[in-house]
Amino acid sequence: MIIYSFILKQNSMKNNTLFLVAALWLMWSFSSCGTILNASKKGKTEVFLIDAPSDLQVSSGGERLSIGSDVFAASGRTNGSVAYYTSSVKLPRKKRASLELYSPGSGKRATVELKPKVWGKIVVVDALLTGGFGWLIDIPTGNILTLKPRLIDVPAAMAGKPRSKWRSQGKLKRVTKRHIKKG
Repeated sequence: MIIYSFILKQNSMKNNTLFLVAALWLMWSFSSCGTILNASKKGKTEVFLIDAPSDLQVSSGGERLSIGSDVFAASGRTNGSVAYYTSSVKLPRKKRASLELYSPGSGKRATVELKPKVWGKIVVVDALLTGGFGWLIDIPTGNILTLKPRLIDVPAAMAGKPRSKWRSQGKLKRVTKRHIKKG
């Protein structure tokens, strides 16, 4: 405000234009929530494998994927925060993928189709924090996309159940949090 008041006092069109360009550049630079959140992921997103057996093998496009452990949920508390980890694989978030699941112990196989979809949370955060300005960056760069479903109900998939018969994404998250707390 002080800078802007000074510029107004100068009543110079050049200074006003310079200030406006600088303000727009700052808004543009820091307005893309999807880009900021995805910067460290190198174009990939986590797909979480809920209730996966310990011998699970995952491949996509004929390539065996490394199963890691990533934060899938976090809870804030007054005395700190809690992060919940579960098994996951990382895949490019901008293109379709087909996950092949195989458990040698049970001999069961499943295929799960993943599709890039708009990440609703990024849309809302861009709208609230930037007035929608962040969409100008996130939409063309694809940083508004994530793979769906993000939580794979491995037992249901291995049992051959259709996606409509899986536990809901919210229920999978709650069940896994409870299981981790007891674990």
